[in-house]
Amino acid sequence: MSNTTGAAPFYEVDECRGVLRVYSDGSVWRSTKPSFNIPVHDDGSVLWKDVLFDPLHNLELRLYKPASLPSSAKLPIFFYIHGGGFCIGSRTWPNCQNYCLRLAFWRLSIPIGETTDHPLVNPFGPVSRSLEHVDFDPILVVVGGSDLLKDRADDYAKKLKNWGKMIDYVEFEGMQHGFFTIDPNSQQARELMLIIKRFINENSS
Repeated sequence: MSNTTGAAPFYEVDECRGVLRVYSDGSVWRSTKPSFNIPVHDDGSVLWKDVLFDPLHNLELRLYKPASLPSSAKLPIFFYIHGGGFCIGSRTWPNCQNYCLRLAFWRLSIPIGETTDHPLVNPFGPVSRSLEHVDFDPILVVVGGSDLLKDRADDYAKKLKNWGKMIDYVEFEGMQHGFFTIDPNSQQARELMLIIKRFINENSS
């Protein structure tokens, strides 16, 4: 078919993992599914639902909680934010959902004899350290040894350390980007869960 408008046909300028394509006319195509096919491992032990929090931009949150706990139970809140370069990924992708299901099932226990005001559960409680002058450290940086973004994560950790920040840097040898979401039941993902738990426990007193 001939181009009757005289305008040059648009073409693909760049693409990323088959889920993002940028074209010469400025348009962007994003896939609603990841480039890998994995099932959602939902055994019913965790309840979840989508909640609209920004009607203007049609933005939603997906909330999770253990099914075994009563609705009135007070729980620690863990935010899982998938950056995706602000252009790739979704809360509906099975890899993200699987990891959130694991996070919701994994629960930190309050030390014996403590209440829900313990800093582990309530960082804003009466016995918690003041957050007024907190500059976000210590910081846990985790990276896969084969991650395309490993150099950036390494540089990030080094700059923070040079600024005097307390940094825990953990590298999983041979692991790719997002290894803990692609297979949240893998040995490495389980190990990372324990690292996160230990990090929070050690820095919540």
